[in-house]
Amino acid sequence: MKSFSRSFEKFFVFVLNFHFRFLCIYFRFFRWFPTSGSALFNMAAAVIHSCGNSAVEIVYKSCKPDSNKLCMKRDKSDVKCKEPYITLTNGFTARGITTTIKAIARISECNLLGQDILQEAEVDQWMEYCLTKINPCCEDKTEIKDIIKLLNSFLVDRAFFVGNSLTTADLLIFSTLFDVYNTLTIQEKERYIHVSRWFQEVQNICCTTDKSRTKVVFLRNLLY
Repeated sequence: MKSFSRSFEKFFVFVLNFHFRFLCIYFRFFRWFPTSGSALFNMAAAVIHSCGNSAVEIVYKSCKPDSNKLCMKRDKSDVKCKEPYITLTNGFTARGITTTIKAIARISECNLLGQDILQEAEVDQWMEYCLTKINPCCEDKTEIKDIIKLLNSFLVDRAFFVGNSLTTADLLIFSTLFDVYNTLTIQEKERYIHVSRWFQEVQNICCTTDKSRTKVVFLRNLLY
């Protein structure tokens, strides 16, 4: 009976040691040193599915969220992924570009939604304007230049669209105008000098968080 008791005691100690070592390995490699892949996504409180949307990806990289709170999957090759969305661990899902962008900013606490309630309302207005007015005109060269002309007038004495610091409104408009601005001539960029100044400022900020990002070329001596 004593030998059985000792054997059971040794077995129990062995099991405890095994679980202890397993927990140590888990916390060392998965908790404190998160890796890419499914393990990382399972840990996060929320997962952003960008569906290849450049604005969502720019905001995510600018916010640099804690990987324990938020992770991103691009899903660019998934034909079923038609618009960005966010999924919480409880299964709740919210869709839409604006919704996803605001969720990233809030969860990350990166202060890109304005300094107060009024500024946040302005940010919402500009994001809506971008999606409903700017984006539909991007394929029409005449209409998009008229839009840029209006934006140029607005930015005459402003560094950013809302307040004195970068917001999600700037990032969304920047992302929407990127391909358009990439096709403008140097003379056209000079004509829209205030938009060009703003565009280059946002571009420089984005490149600090994404070194591999392609940049629109400006001639400094013509713009400054």
